[in-house]
Amino acid sequence: MLRELKEEDQEALLALNNASTPAVNPLTLEELKSILSIAEKCWIEEIDGKLVAALSSLDQIKSIQVIITHGWRDNFLIIAT
Repeated sequence: MLRELKEEDQEALLALNNASTPAVNPLTLEELKSILSIAEKCWIEEIDGKLVAALSSLDQIKSIQVIITHGWRDNFLIIAT
């Protein structure tokens, strides 16, 4: 299920991010909260109650970050415009 990130999802998002290194930089919870504070939007994908992907839009720097957990990478199509 695709939905907007909720505050209670932040720990799972942090774990997803840090499991995706070295493709992304490891973060602390405070660093993640700082990034989310400037994000225009952040969506997550849940499958069977587990966060498996996240997409955040940082409009101020024209950036989109996509993080997908290893077991689900072949199941997502990402289109950037």
